[in-house]
Amino acid sequence: MFLSRMRLDPRQRRVRRDLGDRYELHRTVMCAFPDAEHGRAELGVLFRLEVDGASPTLYVQSHAQPDWAALPPGYVAADFLEGPPQPKPLGEAFASLVDGQELRFRLQANPRRQLFVKGGRGRRVPLRAPADVFDWLARRAKESGFSLRRLTTGAPAVGLRALDDVVGWKRKSAGGRRKLTLGAVQFDGHLRVEDVGAFRAALETGIGGGKALGLGLLSIAPTGD
Repeated sequence: MFLSRMRLDPRQRRVRRDLGDRYELHRTVMCAFPDAEHGRAELGVLFRLEVDGASPTLYVQSHAQPDWAALPPGYVAADFLEGPPQPKPLGEAFASLVDGQELRFRLQANPRRQLFVKGGRGRRVPLRAPADVFDWLARRAKESGFSLRRLTTGAPAVGLRALDDVVGWKRKSAGGRRKLTLGAVQFDGHLRVEDVGAFRAALETGIGGGKALGLGLLSIAPTGD
């Protein structure tokens, strides 16, 4: 596994386009895997866009090592680094994880539930109430081999921040485009690894839906950092 971090230059036209259309951002990310015969899921590509401050920051995780020299000229902010971003290997860090370990985490996700309609296919609707959103996270945590650290009050030691809706324009096979809008939130907090095998799988495959639009990447760090 590899992790790349890069700060983007919002003055660049391609960056501005990608900020407004997550499908285009997805295509830009995938240009770093030009020789691959498989798609995002097969390559384990997950990404997250953080738009705090003047320059947005892009994180990309993947099984295959990306070649960021394929990015458009000027896409990465000039004052961030010289030359293409260098992916950081994650294999050793993931292999060293153990049950009972406590870590900090960040996750941008699309909490939602399925509404079933009699005689229809049903539809997915976003969860907006904080209690429903935290319940969603607790269920996903259990499935993903970790638990949420709790405060002395019993509440999860997790911060919740509502994000702007994620928007992407999906191209149709018959021509034209269809707008897709996903509700998004960001969780920041502390977790405890309960099932290291399931936890590693969640790190590699992501949590929840909307992965092609930059949601689901679970990032971890030692509690002391």
